[in-house]
Amino acid sequence: MDLAQQPNTIPNSPWAFGSSLWPRSGPVVNLSGGWYLFAILVIAGLYFAAAKLGLSLASLHTNVSPVWPPTGIAIAIGNTLEMLSAGFLLRSFGFRNSLDRARDVFKFVVAILLCTMVSATIGTFSLCLSHTAKWADFASLWMTWWLGDSVGGLVLAPLLLAWRTKTRGWLPKQRDVEAVVLLVLLSLSAIATFGGPSPVSVHYYPLARLTVPLFLWAAFRLGQSGVTLASVVLSIFAVWGTANGLGPFFSSTPNESLLLLQVFLGSNAVTFLFLVAVVEDRRRIQETLCENERRVAAHLAVTRILAESPALSDATPQILQRIGETLGWEVGAMWTPDPEREGLRCLTVWHAPSVKIDRFESVSLERTLTPGIGLPGRVWSNLQPAWIPDVSRDQNFPRAPIAAAEGLHGAFAFPVLFGEKFLGVMEFFSHEIREPDEALLAMVGSIGNQIGQFMERKSAEEALLENREWLRLTMAGSRMGTWTRELDGTNRVVWSPELERIFGLGPGEFPQTEEAFFDFVHPDDRAALATAVRRGIQTHSDYDIEFRYTRKDGARRWMLGRGQSFYDQSGKAYRLAGLGWDITERKETEEALRLSEKELIEFFENATEAIHWVGPDGTILRANRAELRMLGYNAEEYIGRNIAEFHVEQDMIEDVLERLTRGENLERYPARLLCKNGSTRDVLINSSVYFEEGKFIHTRSFTRDVTEELRVDKALRRLARL
Repeated sequence: MDLAQQPNTIPNSPWAFGSSLWPRSGPVVNLSGGWYLFAILVIAGLYFAAAKLGLSLASLHTNVSPVWPPTGIAIAIGNTLEMLSAGFLLRSFGFRNSLDRARDVFKFVVAILLCTMVSATIGTFSLCLSHTAKWADFASLWMTWWLGDSVGGLVLAPLLLAWRTKTRGWLPKQRDVEAVVLLVLLSLSAIATFGGPSPVSVHYYPLARLTVPLFLWAAFRLGQSGVTLASVVLSIFAVWGTANGLGPFFSSTPNESLLLLQVFLGSNAVTFLFLVAVVEDRRRIQETLCENERRVAAHLAVTRILAESPALSDATPQILQRIGETLGWEVGAMWTPDPEREGLRCLTVWHAPSVKIDRFESVSLERTLTPGIGLPGRVWSNLQPAWIPDVSRDQNFPRAPIAAAEGLHGAFAFPVLFGEKFLGVMEFFSHEIREPDEALLAMVGSIGNQIGQFMERKSAEEALLENREWLRLTMAGSRMGTWTRELDGTNRVVWSPELERIFGLGPGEFPQTEEAFFDFVHPDDRAALATAVRRGIQTHSDYDIEFRYTRKDGARRWMLGRGQSFYDQSGKAYRLAGLGWDITERKETEEALRLSEKELIEFFENATEAIHWVGPDGTILRANRAELRMLGYNAEEYIGRNIAEFHVEQDMIEDVLERLTRGENLERYPARLLCKNGSTRDVLINSSVYFEEGKFIHTRSFTRDVTEELRVDKALRRLARL
């Protein structure tokens, strides 16, 4: 049955006075020329058709309808009407139009309700002032206008906003069939609810709840797109049934029936928009935690590889593989400088077993890249990590055609540095288009510095070994020289040409005096050196001392001085002889090792994940700040005690230590820990044991607090049961 006459006056849309717009941060479709005009005409046509539909249901007044779907279309147009109140309000709220956060849903609902009040108020006043409507009907006209606008916005606008902002498909992967089944079941449920006359009053009629399980299904499985589409489908059937006098909301008057229906549709849409936003928040938290775990695991794996590898050639393939597999990248390559070609040469390429990149690999191994050319070249030129979302579309990627042919798209690279010294580039590729991840680039930048320290340290160690062997065989070489000092009245000092070269002097340039030698020694080290020489003479023993010296060119370096005294028959020393060995590289290596150890200690202490070490007897040997902060203890109260004292189920510790002793790894082991304030925390433990020569040294345990996750999960389950 018809609930209203078709309007034969000017179609007066409530949104002639106000509209909710997308914020500037939303996606913008760039149109020009004829396509822009076509888009405007399409939007105008949709708005006019929806207005006709809404006004066809008007009963209280021909210009006021409780069903007003054009509101949703007006809200979702974009930035074309941003001068209106809803657009300004949403932008001032910092609204994000993906509607995947509970606070954005709240901002959206508030903006809709407030701005439609403005529209309803101005529109109703205009009707009454022009005597088109009676002042006695002001309240009912205003309520009908406002409710129609509000529900139109709450139902239709989220659909357009959620579906327009999807960049990786409208629905989650491999759930299209599931979505179709859900919509069919929802349609059947809506037909059952609104397709026949209501046997009892709406207050006691349970059929209106038939759709709730289906909306829960959509929220948990299909996200915002599924919930918003389900809301529109339900609204279509509900409005059709109620308009024809069917369903639980049919009342004494047509306008009252539609008002009751709109309250139901609006509250239903808001409820499940909030639910799906909470579900999306939880999903993002879980993804972030998993990603952080993978990155920490990658960092620790690289550290372990560097500690165990004797040379760079052994470490590089393992590092590429571990980073690629842990972080989800299928191809990796290492580039190092080639002085002969004056460019970067690909040292090695790794790829996942399932990936076939024969042409890309061969071209990479054959090609030389100069600074600024290609991804490795641009990293070389600015010494900063770089990211390319899609190499097939990058203008500065010479291997782009081959990469595209073999399905490679996303890529990033980072420099391998030792201080400011450039040592190489590592690059990784994915078959997916990937947007830049600043946190990942920061993490791999740290790995690049760690690899650089390893390369420089190995280089220094190799040089040190060569020097030692050279000293043993020839007692000569560019980094070592010999000297003698006469202890008679002349006190003459003679240096070998090699020693003069170390100090930056030409052959025979040294003045052959003790004073001239001490002029090269750092002022802070002169007293210690003189004391060591004097003690060696007095005790008839060799001396061995490290000291700083300054070359003729002003460079400050380190030297190891060794000397031996020679005595006559009376026991009087008449000569000193020894060698001077430049140990600057060794000192730099020691400093690099110290900094590396400091970095590892800082990583342990400042990690956001709770970490502790436990000895074979259960004694806590070490715990980082995150662990202490999680449980509320300080180091003196926690370290040194048995780990079982802090577990609710203490019997589990014996089982854990026994399994770890057998070499098993614990992953996501559930436990409950006691805090200092008497509360408990639900945690998941990942743990393994560090062995030395088969001996249990200590555990390496990562503890993740999941108390809040479990609380949210329980709350969601309770909500699902409602």
